[in-house]
Amino acid sequence: MKDSTFSHLKIVWTKPGETMKAVVENPFRPLPAFLIVYISVFYEVLNQAANSSIMETLLPSTSFALMFVLALFFVPFYYSLAPVLFRFTGKWFGGKASYEELQQQVVVMSLPRLVSILTWVPYLALFGNSMFKEQILVPNQGLSIVFYILVAIEFIISAWVLVIQLISLSVVQRFSLWRAFFNLATAFLVLCVIAVFIYVGVVIMI
Repeated sequence: MKDSTFSHLKIVWTKPGETMKAVVENPFRPLPAFLIVYISVFYEVLNQAANSSIMETLLPSTSFALMFVLALFFVPFYYSLAPVLFRFTGKWFGGKASYEELQQQVVVMSLPRLVSILTWVPYLALFGNSMFKEQILVPNQGLSIVFYILVAIEFIISAWVLVIQLISLSVVQRFSLWRAFFNLATAFLVLCVIAVFIYVGVVIMI
C-alpha cells in the first residue's frame, strides 16, 4: 500500500473524501485493516461495558480478557455484515460501490477510533476499575474536571466520526451526502429488523 495508516489517520479528519479515494485506489492490506477495525470494535466494547456495569462483579484481568475476546468475536460480523447492508440498501438510492470498496469504507470510518481509544489510558490510570462500575469514583474536583474533559473529547470525536462516515460513504457509493445519510439510516433499520426477528425466534424456541 502506497500510503501508510498513519498518513491516512492524519488527513481523514479534514479530508475524508480524499482519504476514501486514496484507499479505494490503494486498499488496506488484510492485517492492517483487521487491526484498525478490531481497535474500533474494542473501543465500542469498552464503552458498552462501562455503560452497562456488566463487568462490575468480575476481576479486572477477567474483565479485559472477556472484552478482548468479545471484540475478536464481533469483528468478522462487523467487517463482513456492514458492507453487505450498505451495498443492499445503497442500491435503493443509486449506490455503485462494490462489496470490497465498502469493506475499505468500514476501515476508513474506523480510523478515528485509533485516537478515541487513547482516552481510555487516562480513564484507567486515574479512575481504574471504577470505570466499569455503576458509580465512577472521582477522588477530587480536579479529577472531576479531567473526567468531563475526556468525555467532551470523546463526544467531539464521535460526532466527527459520523461526518467522516457520511462523506466516505457518499464518495465510495458515488452519490450525494443526503443519499449517504439515507443509506446509513436504512442499513441501521434493516439491522434492527433482523435483530428483532432473531430475538423473537430465540424467545419462541425457549
